Amino acid sequence: MAKKILIPVLASAVLFCAVAHFMSVVWPQKSLEEKEIGSSDAPARVLIIGVTSDFKQAVIDRVTGVIKSDSLFIRIAGIKEIDKTEPPEWDAILLVNTCMGWDYDNRVKKLVQKNNDYDHFILFTSSGDPDACTKKKKLPGEIDAVSSASVEEKISVVTDTLAAFITKHLGASK
Repeated sequence: MAKKILIPVLASAVLFCAVAHFMSVVWPQKSLEEKEIGSSDAPARVLIIGVTSDFKQAVIDRVTGVIKSDSLFIRIAGIKEIDKTEPPEWDAILLVNTCMGWDYDNRVKKLVQKNNDYDHFILFTSSGDPDACTKKKKLPGEIDAVSSASVEEKISVVTDTLAAFITKHLGASK
């Protein structure tokens, strides 16, 4: 009886993993373009790291425009740099992500789990189902998170929310 249940469950798990891998190969995510804004000697530091799309890039451009100041260094990096990220060096880290398979990117998840004592992560996810990847039970700790469908009408709301989260974290790190 247990074999009758175990075999379909294992087959389903293998199929799910195969489909997820296939999707990441067929539909690869482009990394954010490397960019630095402000002086690296500035007293406050924000890292924006992850993947991009037209929607995400519009949001990131607006967020950096809103939070930009003489006392702030902003570094934008692609998802491939995530393994080199040292959270204590940053007052806030904005993780830009695409929800796939009803979960957030494994590279992002690994960084967050490895640094579970760092409390300045902000997760920005685009998804057709805005709640799929940002439910509190999926996120470790008290991560600030915002998710949105990639539609132009949402850019201002998402920008305002992310800018407020970053500002909150900059104030908390002083």
